[in-house]
Amino acid sequence: MIRSLLSRIGVSLVVALCPAFAFAQSSGVVKVSNAIEGGVGGVSAARCGGTLVAGFADAEPNRPNSYAGVAVSKSGGITFTDRGVLPVPPPNPSDGFFPGPFILGSNGANANFGESTPAVACANYNLFYYASVYETPLGICDVSGCTTSLCDSSRCTAISVSTSTDGGITWSRPAITTLQGDDQFHYLDPSIAVDPTNPMRVFVAYRDVDESASFFLDCGNRADVIEVVSSTDGGKTWTRLNKLEHACPFGGSGDPGITGTLGSPDITVSADGNVYVTDQFVGANGNPNEIHFLRSLDHGDTFSVPLKVSNQASSNPLPQLAVDRTTSGNRGTIYVTWSGSQTGTYTDTLVSESVDGGQSFSFPRPISSAPAPGTRRFQSSPVIASDNTGAVAACFYETPSNQPDSSSVYSYNCATSINHGATWQVERVADAVPVGYNSITSDFLLRNSGFFTAFEISVNGTRSVVGTKISSN
Repeated sequence: MIRSLLSRIGVSLVVALCPAFAFAQSSGVVKVSNAIEGGVGGVSAARCGGTLVAGFADAEPNRPNSYAGVAVSKSGGITFTDRGVLPVPPPNPSDGFFPGPFILGSNGANANFGESTPAVACANYNLFYYASVYETPLGICDVSGCTTSLCDSSRCTAISVSTSTDGGITWSRPAITTLQGDDQFHYLDPSIAVDPTNPMRVFVAYRDVDESASFFLDCGNRADVIEVVSSTDGGKTWTRLNKLEHACPFGGSGDPGITGTLGSPDITVSADGNVYVTDQFVGANGNPNEIHFLRSLDHGDTFSVPLKVSNQASSNPLPQLAVDRTTSGNRGTIYVTWSGSQTGTYTDTLVSESVDGGQSFSFPRPISSAPAPGTRRFQSSPVIASDNTGAVAACFYETPSNQPDSSSVYSYNCATSINHGATWQVERVADAVPVGYNSITSDFLLRNSGFFTAFEISVNGTRSVVGTKISSN
């Protein structure tokens, strides 16, 4: 359906997305997916050499319980093929003790997950990983070491990882990384990263909203928890989970300074194998909003206590990470971006960097220059990446009001920096796009320069994913 739509409106769509070639460094907008037929959630992308894989929410009638869409490019993002949705196991037999379907990804009918963005990563041209939320019948585990002892109802929630060994063409059934309890209690949103020093070492970070608060008793009846699991055999087996930090949405008997909520984490790995995680703390009862950073120098066995990067954060800052893996003098520089306000009158995409391995971060700076006097703006949902030249690119949404509502119209904007975030060139990529469904990637193998950003559009009510290549020159 989207192919016919594009053929009918092809030129006008491209002009609407890139008016007058507004983004001079892009290669033009390309179709990533066919029409999205169902599912809710964001977009993720990963590139290894000429192979680029995008993950997004979708639905297909031949796999009614999978909402994990995938598209593949073998040309470095010039053209894509929509590969449908990832496979799931067949339903547990109705005469079994625990009947029911397996559900991969998130959809509107599953209020337990709501919108959950999949996460895609790669290790080489052929080996790709796809992390997603996963709901299983109680008692069903398809990997060794999986336990269902925490489950006390008919279903369990989990984070799963599907694997492709042919560059995204075919995928394994989802393997459970960590099984959480009753689906009334646990809500999960993953981020995935591969260790460049060992392509078989994979890390998954996620947010667990535990309404039983069975581990952190200081929170009473609910705890927001950031957790990480890892695999050293390419996702075949996974470690026990590592609980990095927690917050108490409704307070409790513990530290009043952690009264608030945590947001979905982002995880990445440096050229030396150090593991970095960022997440957001949205304070309650007078606590400020904060951007947090944690690191592991022992391949995820232990993590530092949360470091406060900044308290100049919006109520949904959505921080994201990138790290310089070049061999230049800037190797190891860590970039964190998020949505925050430094003036109180408008909200920017802010960036802070660390040049000492995450021990400290610079004072945050906005990517965009200040708006004209008397005008307002709200920038949100930033994503960021660094390529093999050390250039940095970031993309974000913007609307001309600092108090957006459901009727606000957003543009999609991208920026590049060739001086390590000191200055940025910002250009508008698209107009009138759904907010918050975007991703950016560079070549994990460091063979190609530049970036690719994928984001969702809606044309006459039909959703699809498109993207554009961004030069680092």
